[in-house]
Amino acid sequence: MHAAMNGNQVTLNPELRRYCWLELTPHRLIAAPVIAGLILALVAAVSNQSFAALASASLAGFAVCTLLYGSYLAVNAMPEEVRERTWDAQRMSALTPWQLALGKVLGAPVAGWYAGAWFLAVFLVTGMRTEGVNALLIAGSAVSAALALHAVAMILGVFATRAGVTRNPGALLLLLIFWFALVPLQTLGENNAAPIVWWGAQVPRLWFTLVSALLFAAWASLGAVRTFAGELRVRQLPWAWPAFSLYVGVWAGGLADAQAGRAADSLQSGAAANPAVVVLLIFFLCTGLGAYVLLFAERTGAMTLARVLRTLRGELAGGVARALQSVPLWSVSLVCAWASAAALLVLPWGTGLNSLASAVLNDISAAGKLMPLALAAMLLRDAGIYCIFALTRFPRRPAMATMLYLVLLDGVVPVLMNAAGLSTIAFLVFPLGRASAAGALVIFLLQAAVAWGFALKRWRDGQRLDLRT
Repeated sequence: MHAAMNGNQVTLNPELRRYCWLELTPHRLIAAPVIAGLILALVAAVSNQSFAALASASLAGFAVCTLLYGSYLAVNAMPEEVRERTWDAQRMSALTPWQLALGKVLGAPVAGWYAGAWFLAVFLVTGMRTEGVNALLIAGSAVSAALALHAVAMILGVFATRAGVTRNPGALLLLLIFWFALVPLQTLGENNAAPIVWWGAQVPRLWFTLVSALLFAAWASLGAVRTFAGELRVRQLPWAWPAFSLYVGVWAGGLADAQAGRAADSLQSGAAANPAVVVLLIFFLCTGLGAYVLLFAERTGAMTLARVLRTLRGELAGGVARALQSVPLWSVSLVCAWASAAALLVLPWGTGLNSLASAVLNDISAAGKLMPLALAAMLLRDAGIYCIFALTRFPRRPAMATMLYLVLLDGVVPVLMNAAGLSTIAFLVFPLGRASAAGALVIFLLQAAVAWGFALKRWRDGQRLDLRT
């Protein structure tokens, strides 16, 4: 929360203050503690005033009010601003990206925070009786998880508005958010004393959960700030997303390393998993999947490519740094996926990781290690198909058109060709599962060359028409 000290007066973030004024109505201020008290009184009566039952119920109440309902409010905040036509006025205000993002992340779900605070207070009282000081760690993890989810929900709300979805996009995310809302509840149980193995080190479970939640909340808040900076047309270098993907690789890789080590032990082999490969494999998956999300969420058009090329040619000031500020983030994610896939090809994986990943990539052998490159080539093809529709003079819903053609290429056409006995055509359209990794790589590269060639031709034709007019 941003505050400015002027003498003895503290001025709250204007955006946060606006949400507090709109959301914390007298009815909600009175109803929230009354309803929370009635629910907990019912739990106490049914459980014979069990402190453990009250602690579990209060933590569940916080999860429902703050994590679930608060995230729902956050993801709907931006579409609601667009529907009510107040977003353009906010973009013209003097608020910085930090002020605007943090004001919205903390302010949009403020009703959920208020209701959840009553449950959290009861949990701290009853949890200290049952869990001792661990209750503070669990509460801190729950609060940090809520902050992270609210920031992610706010980012998804911005993506929804960019895609033209302004009617209740949060309904599609309820199940996913509810699954995340149950994560803090899983820390309240009999396994709190069991340590977590992370990169071979024994780490206390609750401390690991708290630190992880805090770091993810920080990363999510940074992502929200940078997303709103893009909405305010503030130019920035695209370093945060690759850095976060690398962090996810290190964090999740430490947990996967223990699984790979157990797989190597079961094979009675001393060839443990290569830590660099574990991190790069997760980094590849994160940047590859993220590239698809960013591809459909960002605004990419002919002017974007023209601006980047003119900057690199020296026609516009700024040089390479300005060009990097203008490139769409999905292209950066695509480059990172290709770089990690190439590195995975040359690094030794280790027997433990081979056994662990075989269930996902079928056969991790000398040929199977080409699978990340084949998947990266498929991503390159899909990006080219998107640019066919996005780089025209007057693009109309390129994301929807791309999704339609991807469904046809990767699902409908291969199934129909196989049913008609034309397995060769099905193989040439979608080779995954029908060919080796090397064969899939070659076919996807050929398809990518065709897609990008057609996209660049349409872009050049549009540029020539603009010059003539």
